[in-house]
Amino acid sequence: MISHILAEQILILFMIMAVGFIARRANIIRVEMTKGLSDLLLNITLPFLIITSFNSRFSQTLLVNGGVVLASTFAVHFVSYVLGKLLFFRYPSGNRKILLFATVFSNCGFMGIPIVESVFGKLGVFYSSIYLIGFNLLVWTLGIIIFTEKADRQTARATLTNPGIIAVLIGTVLFIFSIPLPAPIIKTFSLVGSMTTPLSMIIIGATLADCRWKEFFSGTAVYYGSLTRLVLLPLITMGTMILLQLDPTVIGVCVLSVAMPVAATTVMFAERYDSDTLFASRLVFLSTILSAVTIPGLMILFEIFVV
Repeated sequence: MISHILAEQILILFMIMAVGFIARRANIIRVEMTKGLSDLLLNITLPFLIITSFNSRFSQTLLVNGGVVLASTFAVHFVSYVLGKLLFFRYPSGNRKILLFATVFSNCGFMGIPIVESVFGKLGVFYSSIYLIGFNLLVWTLGIIIFTEKADRQTARATLTNPGIIAVLIGTVLFIFSIPLPAPIIKTFSLVGSMTTPLSMIIIGATLADCRWKEFFSGTAVYYGSLTRLVLLPLITMGTMILLQLDPTVIGVCVLSVAMPVAATTVMFAERYDSDTLFASRLVFLSTILSAVTIPGLMILFEIFVV
């Protein structure tokens, strides 16, 4: 049942992505607009969605499970880093850094939250928001170290003032103290937050429209990196969490977050640190396309072994 719902939802998301793709190709969405839409999503709609997801009465079970998700986030990224080091050490330095970053960081925000919400609803967004705490802290620390081999403390400190992190902190206070928000406020947050899913897919579609198609399917490295990100890591995550007998929803959210395609920020980091942006774009593009098959497949396994 979950895999059927997910397959249908992924089809819908890819159709919305196609809207963004067509709009960019028709120049309705221009390059500068894509950045503006991304800022709108990251600074307003996603934080509103996060705060809405925390608008629940305090529960000891939710608090404990939230802690498990946060601990799992750091464990998953550590294992991914070690695995990436082992798998890609033979590649040239430029490609090796991109493959390592792509192995460690998934698109668990832009694409992850909409898909998690479609399967696990508001509770899934709650856990995903906690997963994103670890992700955001690591992407601006470990992510920078991967490319530069040194820490950028100023950027790391800026992460703590990220609107998403602030939204989680606000949401946590509301949740722990069971502070009810007035109906007009929660309705406003809910309506604006609901823009996150279509907006994120439109942005991804518009970004993919700038890709040079013929170059994207050549070479084995992009397939190797994509399958590591989409299949190997989620299977390791699912198997480990099943052995630990964790809550099924926690397992599902973490597996879906790990199973997302390569993080879109891979291209941004590659450009910022003078790496191969075309190779990074190819990884993001190919893994996004392949995820339409791999994510439903993983959820079939989830239904068989977890639910």
